[in-house]
Amino acid sequence: MERMTWEAAMKIWKDLPAEENRLLRRASVQRMIARGVEEVGTSDVNHEVYALVAFGEYREVIEDQRRLENAE
Repeated sequence: MERMTWEAAMKIWKDLPAEENRLLRRASVQRMIARGVEEVGTSDVNHEVYALVAFGEYREVIEDQRRLENAE
């Protein structure tokens, strides 16, 4: 199985509807914070998003984040 390119993953993220794009970004930040990352920068978020998209987990993560935010 060939690894997804950075450009392909970022295009998928960019092409998501605006709400889903923001949900994936917020979920990425929360995942890093949960792992103990103290400073989260833009490049960190981009790398986390890449991993979620490249490994096919982003749809589930978006829905989990949506449920979390709707419960608040």
